[in-house]
Amino acid sequence: MKNKKILIVIFVSLILITQFIFGLYLARSDSQTTDEGIHISAGYTYLKKNDFRFNPEHPPLVKMLASVPLLFAKLNTPPDAIYFDKAKDFFYDSWPEARSYGEDLLYNLGNNAERLLLLARLPMIILTLILGLVIFFVSSKLWGTNGGILSLLLYVLEPIILANGHLVTTDIGASLGYLLSIYLLWKFLLRPKWSNLILFGLVLGIAELMKFTAIILYPASIILLIYFAISKREKFKKFLKKFGQIIIAFLIAWVVIWAGYSFKIAQVPVGGNSKVPIVATITSNKYFKFFKPVLIPRDYVKGLGLIVGHTRYGHDSFLLGEQSKAGWWYYFPVLFSAKMTISTLVLFLLSIIFIFFDKKNRQKYTFFLLGGLIFLAFAMTSKANIGVRHILPFIVVVMVLCGSTAKILSKKFIGRVVLFLLVAFMIFENVMVFPYFISYYNQLYGGTDNGYKVATDSNYDWGQDIKRIKEYVSRVNLQDYAIEYSWDSDAALKYFGLPIKKYNPSDKSIKYLIINATSVNDPAFKSFQTKPIYARITPSVFIYKLSD
Repeated sequence: MKNKKILIVIFVSLILITQFIFGLYLARSDSQTTDEGIHISAGYTYLKKNDFRFNPEHPPLVKMLASVPLLFAKLNTPPDAIYFDKAKDFFYDSWPEARSYGEDLLYNLGNNAERLLLLARLPMIILTLILGLVIFFVSSKLWGTNGGILSLLLYVLEPIILANGHLVTTDIGASLGYLLSIYLLWKFLLRPKWSNLILFGLVLGIAELMKFTAIILYPASIILLIYFAISKREKFKKFLKKFGQIIIAFLIAWVVIWAGYSFKIAQVPVGGNSKVPIVATITSNKYFKFFKPVLIPRDYVKGLGLIVGHTRYGHDSFLLGEQSKAGWWYYFPVLFSAKMTISTLVLFLLSIIFIFFDKKNRQKYTFFLLGGLIFLAFAMTSKANIGVRHILPFIVVVMVLCGSTAKILSKKFIGRVVLFLLVAFMIFENVMVFPYFISYYNQLYGGTDNGYKVATDSNYDWGQDIKRIKEYVSRVNLQDYAIEYSWDSDAALKYFGLPIKKYNPSDKSIKYLIINATSVNDPAFKSFQTKPIYARITPSVFIYKLSD
């Protein structure tokens, strides 16, 4: 038994070391994705100034973690009067200032942009490894060690994790907080001890500091409590007691959130002529006036208002040949089926089938499935359809659920062969798509090369290829070209030695156009959608030949 445990520890460690190596390589080779500069600049100012005015639409914790290594680097920063002071107005969306601050920090003030970005990405890689450990732990507790190992393998081998696990974004953190909260809620409901309740409340609060979508955990907790009580046929009195205890956990979470904002009790302004209308609506409410003096961190309120406004008013997006700002209710189910490997989709389907024949595990399987589906359902109401990464909390729950198939499949030879083939196919797909994991699409949707016809934005190209563009044009000595790379600023292009000449149809001196896939799908470049692609620098960066 002891030797078996040692082997398991060694095997899990090797899997995570492999993930770390991949993450480190990608952190060095992928250039800045479009949101990273904002997150880095915000996190850095949080730590240096203890002020949360930049980028409030994302809670502070992940950004602060990413920026910790920057405290030990000598950085040149913009004077406060240029950007920071302009962002002090509560009713002003300071997104442009945060973006400009990050752009200057990386490219305009003499800092080493690549070193700075790598330092900020290192904590994200560690956070990704922690999520892997949590997936292994939760799946092992639910389905046994084999289930834990299978779930961990899926996590490490899924291109969507490899694509996002090294980036300074909040999606991995949100997934960690969501999964761990659901698990600790399950543990509390099974054993309603105060220690379990307090731990659930603390982790719930940390989840809320990772990403605002974690607010879904509040209604999800109540729904899961109701399901648990019904499935266990608990008496109503016992249900009410647990309900009251969960409300206490919510209060604990609120204290954690408040601590995350340094217990600031600054007054939140009321109403006003706001460029952030949702914030004005919230702060004008008569009930809000009762709480605002002491209990609500102002930047939390503003951030929550911004994210609600974003999901309500929408975002320009593309799906299956259509453009929309209102989004599609089926956007995330389509992207889930397109961006996940066929191996994971097969195992997820098998887990749903197998559970009908496994009464012993049906309740806990349904509990976690319901927890994941609640998140997906809320996400499907959003009009901001810009990336499958926004349902990563659902996806990691799916990976845990897939672990339930390990016990059944490993019992017979044919089942073990199926498991081997599915994992081997994932490895093969990683080899074939390496290092373009952001652009990955499975074969059901035409593979990676055709993914831009399904959905773009952070699903396909997100600014990650600017260094690869530079390497290509230098290697082939490409001349007389324009570049349309909408994700990275002119400062970024200039920093890497690329011209900032934009496409002009009347300029006959331009022989080639380098353009990213998202721009090709934009109506402004509609004429290029029917033209043959002359060459591809990466799956998501095209070259069109304009003249001989």
